[in-house]
Amino acid sequence: MMRLGKYLLLDRVNQGGMADIFLAKSFGYEGADRVLAVKCIRSDIASDAGFVSMFVDEAKLTVQLDHVNIARTYDLGRIRDTYFIAMEHVLGRDLRATLDRANTQGQRLDYGIVLSIVDQVLEALDYAHRKADLTGVPLRIVHRDVSPHNVLISYAGEVKLIDFGIAKATTQVSPSSTGA
Repeated sequence: MMRLGKYLLLDRVNQGGMADIFLAKSFGYEGADRVLAVKCIRSDIASDAGFVSMFVDEAKLTVQLDHVNIARTYDLGRIRDTYFIAMEHVLGRDLRATLDRANTQGQRLDYGIVLSIVDQVLEALDYAHRKADLTGVPLRIVHRDVSPHNVLISYAGEVKLIDFGIAKATTQVSPSSTGA
């Protein structure tokens, strides 16, 4: 366990090439605590200004999104050399793990379930693309990384799209690379 400002990082739940995801807890007044996910830029990448800009862009973009099929972003911060995003923790599995488990057991997902997952992901993408800023200017967000590991399925059956790290919007500062 490690303290990161107002968050207690309980356990690393995922390790990526550029960031680590931790199960964390924030402490609220009178025990109004919250379990969430905290995404931290890896220390060996934190000095890369371009990556930090993309990370900040992701948080500034996703904090504006309030949709049942998109994991919420609550906070963006920096403590010393650690940049982080605090997000909704979805208790469940990603679609990649769900598909792998079904394959291992020699099963297929029910077509009705598959269609429901696809429908909810499309609802999230449609909302993000149609989202406007506070002045009514369309953001035209394009996710650009819809893949099974970025689709979370909660144990209650909720579908949540995550990781807008390479998403693009009309308001972003960091440019796209050709072919990226």
